[in-house]
Amino acid sequence: MRSLSQDVSTLGARPDVHPACGAELLRVVGAEYFPRLAGRGWMGWRFAQGKLWSPEGHGFSAGDIRALPYVHALAAEYIRENRYHGKLRAGSSG
Repeated sequence: MRSLSQDVSTLGARPDVHPACGAELLRVVGAEYFPRLAGRGWMGWRFAQGKLWSPEGHGFSAGDIRALPYVHALAAEYIRENRYHGKLRAGSSG
């Protein structure tokens, strides 16, 4: 039995699967099974138009998802910098 976690980008490369069928299969299977496979925290999320959509209606491309670690690192650095500069200002006002 094959795992559903197989890289879907390989579906179009298989000689027994037409490239358009791979995308359609992902759309249908993803919409039906993704919430069940991923867990309750993913309920309401869906795949459509080449994006992952949140329950609130925000669409995320693959690039958006890949950028998240960098966005988190930038936010953490911003917080560190503001705390550092805040301490400098508090120390110099005394």
